[in-house]
Amino acid sequence: MKLWKKTIAVSFGKSLEYYDLAVYISLFTYLKYNFFPESIFGKDALFLVWITFALRYIARPIGGAVIGSYADKYGKKSALILISILTGVSTLAIACLPTYTDIGIIAPCLFFTLQLIQAFSYAGESTTAYAFLLDEAKPYQRARVNACLASAVLMAFILTFAICGLVKSFLTSEQMYDFGWRIPLFLGLFNISLSFYLRSKLKPTQASEAQKRIKSIEAAQLSRRDDIISGLKVFFIFAPSTMLLHSSIAMTVQIRTLTENTPWHTMLPLLLKVLTILCCLVSAYIIDRYSDCHEAYKKNCKWMIALGIPIFMIQSSGSLPALITAQFCITILMSVCLGCAGFVSYQAVKSKNCIAVFSVGFNLSVLFFGACFPIAAQIIKQYNSWLVGLLISFGGLCYFAALALDKYTQPASASISTAS
Repeated sequence: MKLWKKTIAVSFGKSLEYYDLAVYISLFTYLKYNFFPESIFGKDALFLVWITFALRYIARPIGGAVIGSYADKYGKKSALILISILTGVSTLAIACLPTYTDIGIIAPCLFFTLQLIQAFSYAGESTTAYAFLLDEAKPYQRARVNACLASAVLMAFILTFAICGLVKSFLTSEQMYDFGWRIPLFLGLFNISLSFYLRSKLKPTQASEAQKRIKSIEAAQLSRRDDIISGLKVFFIFAPSTMLLHSSIAMTVQIRTLTENTPWHTMLPLLLKVLTILCCLVSAYIIDRYSDCHEAYKKNCKWMIALGIPIFMIQSSGSLPALITAQFCITILMSVCLGCAGFVSYQAVKSKNCIAVFSVGFNLSVLFFGACFPIAAQIIKQYNSWLVGLLISFGGLCYFAALALDKYTQPASASISTAS
């Protein structure tokens, strides 16, 4: 099977996996009503819904370690199929789950457990997909492969918002609270089945680049220390992408607030996501044709350091044109990151348990920077909103922290700044 056929199949499957994550965000009001009713939990109901969502992130490093180890031992294709099975079973169970009214406190407990199972499977999704495709990608294909996988997540959110909006347009509010919230979940089951079918048709990749690199390393034995250093590199390399993504989400929320009660309230965020996908694919094409992932990522992080504060100074004016301008700048920076981060971080891993280390580093980065950035941003905003730009600059510096870790692995492994 040609690489681009594999890329389409894996990317499409990834978008369907993340469909269920997007459904949770879109339907949280109905989930709160059915599993955490305010008549029982009072003001804590909303907190419990979002703490369930937050705990998904805490489960991810554990899931990444387990799914990654499974991929290292039994193959990446088998791991991708396992992820589809876990996601499909948990999605079906949530769609059929009795509510608090039916079975009492058991309902939120089961809901929480199924959400953790989904998070467990998601933890290995991105990294296994990256490894599966990048092992065969030529130097002039790597950025586009990265971009397709990253765009798949955005496509999942677009698909979810469209389906949920369509369902809401046909049903009354009472029907949505009663049974309508289950419909997108049942549709998600069809998506997961299609994902399973596509992945079952994939041909296993050849011996991975990671394995070939390990064989070429002068020191025949790789220690636990190499695992830790590799995990830290991945942790820092993904920091810029994670922080830019959360900046983009925060700006989108502000734009929606300013356009409330206008036709643009729903359309503008969707258009911004489409713009992000287009920028991601275009920038990836340019990188593959005229540069390489390492050089482009390094330059992009330098731009993050330089432009962090200016972008948020524009955003701090609060007007819609200023917000759109700032959002566009963040989108460009994020597009380059999404087109390069996967390959750059995968190249940084020097371990016998390549995918496991890759997965743990990636999920810890998402957990730490994804959780810390919104909190830090809210604290800094109390003083001056443009100071949030310092966080973006810090994100760019994290990549150079990863470069600095090379000295702890030389000469036993190749530098991430010179890998090809």
